[in-house]
Amino acid sequence: MADTLEELTHELVEAERELHMLEPLRDEATDAYERAQRRVDDAYAAFSAAVRDEQPPGHIPTHDDEFQLVFSERWPVDDFSSPEDDGERHLSGDGGTIVVEPERSPLPGGAGSEQPGADVAGTADTAAAAATGTLPAAWVVPEIHASPNAPSPTEPEITTPIVLVTYSPPAPPGANEWRRRGPPRRGETLQGFPIQSDGGAPYVQLGSRQYKITRSRGGTWGLQYTSDSGEAALAREIERWVGIYLARGQLYRAVAARAFTVAAGHEGCVSAINTYDDQFLTIGAGFAGGRMQSMLRRIGQRSPTAAAFREIRPYFNERCEFVANDANKRTIRFDVVAIDKIVQIAESPQGARELGRCEVEEWVEGSALPERPNDVVANEAARSVRPEVLGIAAYCKHGRSGFTPNPPADLLTARRIGGEDPTRQVAVIVKLHLQRIADCRVEPGEDVPPAAPAARPVPDGETDRQRRARQQADRRASAAHTQRVRTFEADIERERGLYQSQPGPALTRRMPNKFTRFESAMREAGFRGFTFNAASVQDIIPGVRHPPRETERLLETWAPPRDSAPDDGQVYVEYNSHFYCFGPRIS
Repeated sequence: MADTLEELTHELVEAERELHMLEPLRDEATDAYERAQRRVDDAYAAFSAAVRDEQPPGHIPTHDDEFQLVFSERWPVDDFSSPEDDGERHLSGDGGTIVVEPERSPLPGGAGSEQPGADVAGTADTAAAAATGTLPAAWVVPEIHASPNAPSPTEPEITTPIVLVTYSPPAPPGANEWRRRGPPRRGETLQGFPIQSDGGAPYVQLGSRQYKITRSRGGTWGLQYTSDSGEAALAREIERWVGIYLARGQLYRAVAARAFTVAAGHEGCVSAINTYDDQFLTIGAGFAGGRMQSMLRRIGQRSPTAAAFREIRPYFNERCEFVANDANKRTIRFDVVAIDKIVQIAESPQGARELGRCEVEEWVEGSALPERPNDVVANEAARSVRPEVLGIAAYCKHGRSGFTPNPPADLLTARRIGGEDPTRQVAVIVKLHLQRIADCRVEPGEDVPPAAPAARPVPDGETDRQRRARQQADRRASAAHTQRVRTFEADIERERGLYQSQPGPALTRRMPNKFTRFESAMREAGFRGFTFNAASVQDIIPGVRHPPRETERLLETWAPPRDSAPDDGQVYVEYNSHFYCFGPRIS
């Protein structure tokens, strides 16, 4: 054992030495990438100016490939010399920006988050606006600037170790332990901690933190914790990354980082936790499943945050990933001691900063951008819509990425169809999302699971050895069938976007909060009287009314249910074995 440990230690030292030798190469590659990006952006600026001279006002390229083809043929990047960095080249749009937003906290409720005199309905008549030569204030696409109070991009890391406290229950779990077959009651315990209630939801308390016991619509019980303790750290990281992206000339990424508040304002800050939905564990601003794993992998492996996560065994591995085996997924839901340690990490100064950085990076790279981003097209999209609209497109991908795979492309479509009205732009984004749900509908007959293998007949005169071999073969066939069924169910869930425990596509349950979240985001941006104008989007999503706060209320405005969805160019979404019409397709 000692020899093995010594060999592993030696290998670790060698790996660290090689990593140290590669750091200069990484820095050189980063510098080369930034130089190339600046040259591309300058070339694009020349291209945009030429296109504006030839096209009518408001023209927006709508096809990525054609746009890139024209760009490469008429203005090759190699024809441009390396630009001088003037520090302001990427901070403004191409002539379409009008108003600069006042400084405010990027999170809801921050100081200065309201603009005086900004009471608007957000639904002014377009013809009247055109006649006067003005636009409603809520329609104006603001310029994005780095905050003068933003932390430095090279801010030193906090290296103080995170000391986790393990709370012990007053008594070991006994006869009063909650069996989870029904709602918890006062006097019962969870892991030995007494379940309390002050007239509201039941909870257990560890230290000063209360963990609410709740359940999803599908009936799954779990824990929930919300707190605003990480709000300041997340705000700092958002502003830091806005400055970093602007310095790189990546306008879309900068706007997307600022628009992270659209999701964080609803899902929660870095210390938010829930275990009651189908994802078994959600951390921060709605990071669950593969998105959570990708976010956790961004944690610096030598940071105090990583060391603290590795202490939470057996749930997290050396890369800080959640070990998603069946046992962990089952027990993490009610392991309040482990959940409390995650919260301790997220609420520490080191963990709040590190997790805030990871969440902003993952939001921008994983939710706001497609798998193969095109910065030229993305920057054009950022100049075309408000940050709140961009945030809704990213939020759609954040929840179910398969139905909004390319937010920049959807934003350009939203600008082309919806015009300058942000309400109509959001309606287009939601409609495109719904169309992809409809396109992934599983037809009748495709949702029949694989048939179970028939048991082998018992032959006459079977010996004990033959019987054991036959039973072993049956067990192997049964195990293989179970795996096929699990794979089939996963395929169905992926294609339909379904939760198997809930009727109908889960996304149809979530769609209404995109409208209300957009409305809240606009109000948080300073437009106190902004409302989602349902009347103005009837040609895009017929029947939607304001406020569509619950799925059932939204369903009342859909077309009557049909037994089957005819192929007539309309968008039909299934809910409880019925199809509801969302009107003609858009493209």
